[in-house]
Amino acid sequence: MKNSLKNNTLNIKNAGGLALILVPILLTYVIEIIAYFADFALVFVLNNYLGLDIDYDNTEAFSGIAPINTNLMLFLYAMLCMIIFGWWYMLINGSTFPEGNTDSGKNGIRSFFTKKLPLMILFGYSFQLLIDGILKLLRKLFPSLLEEHDNTISSLTDKGSFFLIITVVILTPVAEELIFRAVTLHFCRKYMSDMAAIIVSAVLFGLYHSNPVQMAYAFIAGMILGFLAVKTGSIAVPILMHIIINASAYLVPSVLFDSPVTTVLTIIASCAVIYLVYFIVHKNLQDTDNKENEEKQSGKRSENNTQKNKAPRN
Repeated sequence: MKNSLKNNTLNIKNAGGLALILVPILLTYVIEIIAYFADFALVFVLNNYLGLDIDYDNTEAFSGIAPINTNLMLFLYAMLCMIIFGWWYMLINGSTFPEGNTDSGKNGIRSFFTKKLPLMILFGYSFQLLIDGILKLLRKLFPSLLEEHDNTISSLTDKGSFFLIITVVILTPVAEELIFRAVTLHFCRKYMSDMAAIIVSAVLFGLYHSNPVQMAYAFIAGMILGFLAVKTGSIAVPILMHIIINASAYLVPSVLFDSPVTTVLTIIASCAVIYLVYFIVHKNLQDTDNKENEEKQSGKRSENNTQKNKAPRN
């Protein structure tokens, strides 16, 4: 009877824990609604009481209940997410990620950025080139499939607003990493293995991006960012990688995709660079693990020798 009650209690706790994994992504929809109406109210006040002339450039959100300024809404949404999930992260900061191989405090993170930053830039830019190249080929084969995706991306990249670029390149990566790697991944790791937690948080990250094409490559990006979070034990590393990837979207030259030949060559080159970076980092992690194991074994031998020397002699 006692064992049955204990098992039921554990099942309830596990179910509650798994439900808690969904809370962050559900909360983002609430924040989006708040940002939507805050955007409408703010633009209305600025235009009517302060004499500004801010356009309502989108009337389709939430079935056109109220017109919005897209740039301002994205900014408000990102800021609200940073405040709410940043506060949540601070509450669990002491146990968000265990100490990783390359992160042992401020000195460890500084050393990581110094040594790995060029590799991170290479990887992030190559990842963006790879995605753009694949999408270019798919666009020729299935133009209708990418129509929604292209409209979404062009609304973020074609306007050229400095305000929008700052939001997309810096604020959005920080907000999304706090949501999915700092909070969601934290709760996932409480109830499953690290690999399962990375996959689940990546799936949620993909679903968060709503349209099918973005879901696919957001899932892959989520796997990479989750791996970085777990391996380094720091939210700063996936944030930086996310910023690099988003910034790269503005830096990809269209000439690379002018023809099928250059597109394929760009894809091959991107894959080669990504593999090279992976190989270097993987080897470095193996060397670090081996060094740590050797130090542990050396420490144990020293401890055993000390104990032998202290042992009483007959």
